[in-house]
Amino acid sequence: MNFFRNFSISSPSFWLGFLSGILSTWIISRLVIYLPRAVRSLRKNVSGVRENLSTSIDARLRNDVFSYAQKQHIASVLFSLDEIAITPKVLTPLIQAGKSIESAPTDSVSVTLPYTPDWPELAAIYKASTMTLLEALQGGANIILGGHPGSGKSVALAWLASSIARNDPGLGILAGYLPLYVQATEVFHLLHHVDETPETVDEATEGNNKSAERNSDKKVPDANAALDILIRSISTYVSPLTLPRLPVLVRSAVERNKALLILDRCDELPPVQAKAICQYIQTLLEAYPKLRVICALSYDDLAGFPALGFSLLAMASWGEDERNEFLKRWGQVWSKWINKPEKNAVKKINPIYLNSWLKVENTLLKPLEYSLKVWAAYAGDIIGADGTSAIEAHIRRLSLDTGVKRPNLDKFALQLIQECSFALTTHEGGFDALSSTGILISYPGSQFGFSHPILEAYLASNALSDTENLISIQNQSPWVGKTLVFYYYSRVGDVSPYINDFIQEDDILHTNHLNIARWLQVAPKNRQWRSNILRTLTTILQKEKDTPSLAAKIISGLAFSGDSGVTVYFRQLLKSEYQYLKPLAALGCGVIGEKKAIEDLVVLLSEESPASIRTASLALAAIGDKQSLEILASNLLNGSELARRCAAEALANNPIEGYPALKDGSSMEDLLVRRSVAFGLIRINQPWAIKIVENMQLEDNEWVVRNSALQAFEEYRRKINYAPKPLPEPTELEWLANYAVKIGTNVAPGKPADDLVAKALANGTQDEILNALDYLRMKCDVERINDIYAAYTQNTGEIKDIAYYVLWMMMVAGIKLPTAIRYDIQ
Repeated sequence: MNFFRNFSISSPSFWLGFLSGILSTWIISRLVIYLPRAVRSLRKNVSGVRENLSTSIDARLRNDVFSYAQKQHIASVLFSLDEIAITPKVLTPLIQAGKSIESAPTDSVSVTLPYTPDWPELAAIYKASTMTLLEALQGGANIILGGHPGSGKSVALAWLASSIARNDPGLGILAGYLPLYVQATEVFHLLHHVDETPETVDEATEGNNKSAERNSDKKVPDANAALDILIRSISTYVSPLTLPRLPVLVRSAVERNKALLILDRCDELPPVQAKAICQYIQTLLEAYPKLRVICALSYDDLAGFPALGFSLLAMASWGEDERNEFLKRWGQVWSKWINKPEKNAVKKINPIYLNSWLKVENTLLKPLEYSLKVWAAYAGDIIGADGTSAIEAHIRRLSLDTGVKRPNLDKFALQLIQECSFALTTHEGGFDALSSTGILISYPGSQFGFSHPILEAYLASNALSDTENLISIQNQSPWVGKTLVFYYYSRVGDVSPYINDFIQEDDILHTNHLNIARWLQVAPKNRQWRSNILRTLTTILQKEKDTPSLAAKIISGLAFSGDSGVTVYFRQLLKSEYQYLKPLAALGCGVIGEKKAIEDLVVLLSEESPASIRTASLALAAIGDKQSLEILASNLLNGSELARRCAAEALANNPIEGYPALKDGSSMEDLLVRRSVAFGLIRINQPWAIKIVENMQLEDNEWVVRNSALQAFEEYRRKINYAPKPLPEPTELEWLANYAVKIGTNVAPGKPADDLVAKALANGTQDEILNALDYLRMKCDVERINDIYAAYTQNTGEIKDIAYYVLWMMMVAGIKLPTAIRYDIQ
């Protein structure tokens, strides 16, 4: 009690403490409410900073890829890629099995023209259906971009990398993907120095071919090492600001399935190196199965990529429209950057005259050759109108004042091909200067290689002076260096001692015959072996007349040979009774512009065969003179329903006369004309023509015209469905499940499923056989070659033709085929 008796409260202290307690309680209550919010906001801000940092690094890498891609073309010393490139196209691939038959195209060209990816010149003349590279990638498959050297594969891949890097509209499923753009030559170099530091790699001095042989049994790097090699390949061209974060960015994109690996120059590698790259890609795909890949390869050697499930897309050749567009672009940038009118008082050739000359005699020129021809003409150092003259002018221009003697450059090119290598060590003076001009590429260890295999082979052919060199090259496995050096040597040397060996070793698809047929394009007309080869090709044509695709390649080889006797032979074939030869002969007459065949083509128009009517119409449009175009116009106005449509679709191949005729026909009173014109306009594939078809679909008074316009427009939009899709598992194939039920079994995964496919190929209905062939085409399994060969030899019509294509795919994939009947041409 004494405690309370002595207890007292100091009023000021009490109230100060009381108020302090209340204030502290309020502050704590506020902190309980706002502190978590502040923490969340801080975390959000930190996350945002990280995201912005990541985004900025992503943007920097995309800028690096874009800048690098803009230099990957033959004229990079003058212009960026975007300044002169036209949109690269690929041939629309064959429709895959499993798609509805209603999805198949019905236009004259698609129905009539056989699919010949290794002879795309025929498709270019008749303007076969094409797709942009972006459209063709929408199916989700990994892609082999196939094409002959100089067909534009590198430009196409650089264009693709640029489009994805800057997030162009129309990317579709590729939107947001990171383009991982690398050169196979760089990957191969790093692949065989995977355990070494960059400094050690730079000191490497041995040839790549010797390195390949030395490392042929070397263990393939694991997934992490493989991804490191990819990152190091990209690091060769990225900026210093991007470099520190490059590994994280690439790994993140690959792991998130948002990366597209774009692999260029794989087609330039000899077989050993190319197969090493294939094994490297296989390692990456086993670890990252959703990684998208597209690689450039030639038809000489697909290096095993088809067996990895890759689908082939064939580069489309340039036609007259593409060459004119390129010429227009070149002229514009040349006037802007190189030959400015106000700074050059010297009298110049009128560009109109120059361009008129550049528009003729270009049918056989590849995009590379035409580009060099245009460059030489504008530079004033052109020495001829053919492709080899353009190559020679290019080499002379860029090697001028470098101090390199031409014979030494020729011998270096030959050495590369003899040793099956893309780069070798040399201490020749002036090679650094050639590297800066764009003829050569420098590699670590004082190694050099050529910037393009055409330049290499052209120079090597000039150095061939003794038979031992050619014999050693002839004994090499198929690759682009071997093929090109014989092609260019045929124009300057005597290849007759080697032709018979090639033919005696030919396979059942006559691969060597068709390669030699290309030599006819550059070989002098007085070579005795020319007539022997032409006779041999006609013999094979008669033997293989029931295989339209193979026959079309032979017709192409004859048509593009430039031999005057071919015109007579084609006119004779127009009177043939064989089902496929007559239409193909008509197409051949169109290729060579044979006006003497017009009367025979008119006879074909009167036949009941749809194939004859289609091909005769297309041939008349290709000939393109007044008489042939008047015949087509008459058929459009007065022909049968099929003849009218074929005439309209053929006129779509003639911009000067055909386009105005179709435009006028869309508003004519005759509904049958309007109905047919809709199918012609949609083939033009230009905005103004598509707009007319859309208007006809909506506004025409006659339902039959509206339905035709709708059919044409729907077929145009369906083309995206032809984009290749990944190889499905056999257990997912509906047709195989139905076949299994029919024979009283089921589809088991693995080898039993493949055996079931083989059984369907041998005993199924036509649709089942075609489905089986399509699956085996994508599978590309060497163990099934006998089954496919049996389908090829024991069937006719569409089955035989598709089986031929599957065998051709296996051949270019490196699978050895049986030897053909031998033709001794001595």
